[in-house]
Amino acid sequence: MIERSQQFDLGLDHTRIKDVRDADRQSATVDTLLERFFHDQDGHRWDLHILADEVGMGKTFVGLGVAYSLLHSMRTHQIQDDLKGCYQKVLIVTPNNSSLFAKWRREVGEFVKRCMKPEFRDEAAKWFSPSAVDRLDDLVAELRQRGRASRVIIASMRIFDGGRLRNYELKRRHLLGVLFRYWGNRFRKDLRETLLKGAPADWSASAEQFDVFTEKEQQSLIFSNAELLTAIRQVDRPGSLCDSLLELCRQIAQPYVRGREVLFAKVETQLNQVYRE
Repeated sequence: MIERSQQFDLGLDHTRIKDVRDADRQSATVDTLLERFFHDQDGHRWDLHILADEVGMGKTFVGLGVAYSLLHSMRTHQIQDDLKGCYQKVLIVTPNNSSLFAKWRREVGEFVKRCMKPEFRDEAAKWFSPSAVDRLDDLVAELRQRGRASRVIIASMRIFDGGRLRNYELKRRHLLGVLFRYWGNRFRKDLRETLLKGAPADWSASAEQFDVFTEKEQQSLIFSNAELLTAIRQVDRPGSLCDSLLELCRQIAQPYVRGREVLFAKVETQLNQVYRE
């Protein structure tokens, strides 16, 4: 079982804790949550918990105490079998409320400042720090980032509901280039060249050159070709968005089709949908 880390003490928060019994209660709550999440016997584990209390009773720091204990355990290689291979990140999802989003970003730092024991505070601040994301693909990239990156990621619920992306044009070109390679003979080179006659004017008309990026553009792309290809293979199936996009591209690439520039806008829309999936 994962136990509460001894590197922090909720009772050290003299700004918030006025009665030592409050600190004891909150520490006991951390212990109970960890026991129920990570009990040695599978039958005694609960996958979902609701922590409820009145305002000002310490729910936020209790949650952060659980998160810190979990991550500290993983960092020191005290990992349970069912956690092996995890990203070693904690994701906090807030409601669509900018004040709550900002509050959680602030409270992670306050937890380190006010509850970490002095000898562990500087080191904890390096990794138990917040990274706020407001785009879905930024979330994926942040989760997978290795090294000394922030281990606490804060996102708003809105990013899971079709939220906006960055650098749409680059990402569409990148994805279409990978799809061309994935489709192979199902969408021949001559059809690719014809399709691209309807692409934006700043795209190369060559199917082999339109997704060649400058160094600056590469820095704005979150995923590699191999990562996109792996993701496409996972979501492609009969009747999928990838399947629908391939059929649309075939239709637009037929000889004597008029208004390819207008029709290509539909390709771009579907590329956005496939990228999100």
